[in-house]
Amino acid sequence: MKPLDRFLQAWRISKARKWVRKQGRLLDVGCNEGEFLCAMGGHIAPSVGLEPTLREPVNLHPHTLINGDLPNSTLDERSFDTISMLAVLEHVPANDLTDCVAECYRVLKPGGRVIITVPSTWVDSILRLLVWLRLVDGMCFHEHYGFQPDQVYQLFHPPQFTLICHRRFQLGLNNLFVFEKQS
Repeated sequence: MKPLDRFLQAWRISKARKWVRKQGRLLDVGCNEGEFLCAMGGHIAPSVGLEPTLREPVNLHPHTLINGDLPNSTLDERSFDTISMLAVLEHVPANDLTDCVAECYRVLKPGGRVIITVPSTWVDSILRLLVWLRLVDGMCFHEHYGFQPDQVYQLFHPPQFTLICHRRFQLGLNNLFVFEKQS
């Protein structure tokens, strides 16, 4: 990752971290190298990062990174207080989105939170330019599936989930959503 990629990632982390349940278990979907779990440090219980590119588990004491993704997890039911998906949903194929949401509901405790960041619709054009200028690596933006931020409302909807926050950040180029699981 280039410095601008790291800067943008750190900005996403700073927006998301205040919504994580303190001393709860966090599932960080699409965790990359565990940056979000490391940023949370001792503010959370031992937690798990899911990353489909991992070949073997990684120990980031007290956290663990494992190979996997949603909806294809083998995680225990109601085992997490918070699920984070920072810059992840836009990488999920459209035919897997509903199953991904169902898996979030299954592994999240009642009252737990789902924290999501997704880019605004015009970000791909900007990313192409920044990659061409070699300012960013782009973190697999070529895998974006035309995901629209408004789709988040359609996926995480009542009665399973209640929206508690939606904010734009990064000069309007990114969106933060926080949902709470209803029992």
